[in-house]
Amino acid sequence: MEYISKIKAAGFGENPLYPQNDIGIARLFFDLHNGVIRYVTEAKSWYAYNEQQWDKDDGGFRAMELCKSFVQAFGEYAVQTRPDDGGFLKWAGKLTARRNREGILRDAMSIAPVSIADFDRDLMLLNVQNGTLNLNNFALQHHNEYYAPPGPRVRESRVHRHGLNESTVTAVRATPLTGCRILLN
Repeated sequence: MEYISKIKAAGFGENPLYPQNDIGIARLFFDLHNGVIRYVTEAKSWYAYNEQQWDKDDGGFRAMELCKSFVQAFGEYAVQTRPDDGGFLKWAGKLTARRNREGILRDAMSIAPVSIADFDRDLMLLNVQNGTLNLNNFALQHHNEYYAPPGPRVRESRVHRHGLNESTVTAVRATPLTGCRILLN
């Protein structure tokens, strides 16, 4: 992710959503990564989107790696935008310490946590290898982080109602005549 232009566009320190403090930096981290990682309350874990589905981030390693990249880029942003502000540079440099990154992640957890049920909120969408199949009209949609269910699971009601599940569906391909074709294992 190209952070510096996004941090500038967010107006860190000037925008009331992102005050120059721990709360502001956690909010900025969350807003920049909202479509990539989400905290799930029941699982007490981060979930990471891999361009096809949400996977549980066991141990929070993906979230921590994103936070490392973010704080390193934030340090570069500080040098580029406020090279003469020693206090700001010092504060930005301290964000790279592990305890400060952990603090950013802990604060980001509470901003907009989600439930596992949020991932499966539309029971007529089935996540498959190359897209999301709309079971209402059998249209194949691009993977969308807001509709892709976490992991390889699918609600039992969809499996029984449609006779499909993610262990039997390999992929769905769009065709001019039928709209889509389900490829079975």
